[in-house]
Amino acid sequence: ISPLLSEKIYFQIIPTFRFHFPNQKGYDWKDRYHTDIMLGHPPYEFNLWIPFTKVYGSNSMRLMSYQDSTKLVEYCDNDFELFAEKVQYDENFINILKQKSKPLKMSYGDFIIFDPRCLHCTQYNDTKDTRISMDVRIILESAISRYSREYKTTGRKKMPFLPGYYFSKEAI
Repeated sequence: ISPLLSEKIYFQIIPTFRFHFPNQKGYDWKDRYHTDIMLGHPPYEFNLWIPFTKVYGSNSMRLMSYQDSTKLVEYCDNDFELFAEKVQYDENFINILKQKSKPLKMSYGDFIIFDPRCLHCTQYNDTKDTRISMDVRIILESAISRYSREYKTTGRKKMPFLPGYYFSKEAI
C-alpha cells in the first residue's frame, strides 16, 4: 500500500481480523453504524479494509460517503452519544443510514482505504458465505505532528495512537 501514497506511513501493529459467519443464531443483531473517530481514533488516520473472501450484499461491510457521513453526524449536533442512541433506537434514522450506505462488493486481492469519519457497519450476514476480512489503520508520517491532543484507544489498554504503541515504530 505504501508505494501508492505520497509519503511514508505508520501502520497499525496488530491488525484486526474479522470472521463474519452467516445466519448466526442467538444474537439480537442490529447494524451499529459508527465512525472510527467515535471510537477515539485520530482524524488523520485512514482505515484500510481488505477482504480475504468475496464480499457482497449482507456478508460485506456497509460504507457511507464522507459527505453523507458528516451531514448525519452534524444532524446530531456532532454529539456521538446522541448519534449512538439514534443508531440503536430511532427506526427512521436507521432507515436513513441504510439508504445512504451501500454494501461493498469486492473480491480477494481488492482493498479500500477510507476516511475515519465515514460511517460504516457490519450487517447481519444472511448469505451462505463466511466473510473473512482484515482492517488496519494507517497514518501518514507527517500527520503525527498535527495532533492537537492525545488520542487513545477506548479499550482497557488505553493505548496511544502513536508510533511504537498502536502504530509501527518506523514509517515505511
